[in-house]
Amino acid sequence: AGSCWLVGIWTSKIFIRNLQEESFRRSANIAHAILSGIDPADFSAVDRPEDRGGEAYERIYGTAKRICELSKVEYTPQWILHKIRQGRYYFGINNWRGPIFEPFIVPKERRIFFDALRQKTPQSGTYRDDQGEWSSYVVPVADQDGKVINVLELYRSTDAQARIEAEIRTKVARVM
Repeated sequence: AGSCWLVGIWTSKIFIRNLQEESFRRSANIAHAILSGIDPADFSAVDRPEDRGGEAYERIYGTAKRICELSKVEYTPQWILHKIRQGRYYFGINNWRGPIFEPFIVPKERRIFFDALRQKTPQSGTYRDDQGEWSSYVVPVADQDGKVINVLELYRSTDAQARIEAEIRTKVARVM
């Protein structure tokens, strides 16, 4: 019975890890679709608060919104395109059409945000803030000179994933 229980725990961990990896793969695919659908010049064209609502802003917003809504699949992430200035994050174009270029304070614990800037590669992970726990996939966006000027963040609450993980554990326990 003990070895059976250990196999059940091991199996649950594999399922949960695969679920997390699939979530990040989905975010990577959505990020690729969004970034492929936007003219790189538009990223540089949105550089001031006054650019909100302008043609480049609307093209970026429209592309990201259309791709995220096209998926209309459960657990599709929310998105924000952070503006990067002198290595600091600012709110950029986002799915809720909020203000842009306000400072976005990134706590040091959210290493994926800093690693994305330093390594200039996509990063993924989870973090907790005063609104809950989040799973994020961040992709740096460089200009023609290779300087990171934006970071696309796809994020979702981990609540749904936690429910699925609990369901996996329950089903495995029943089989056990």
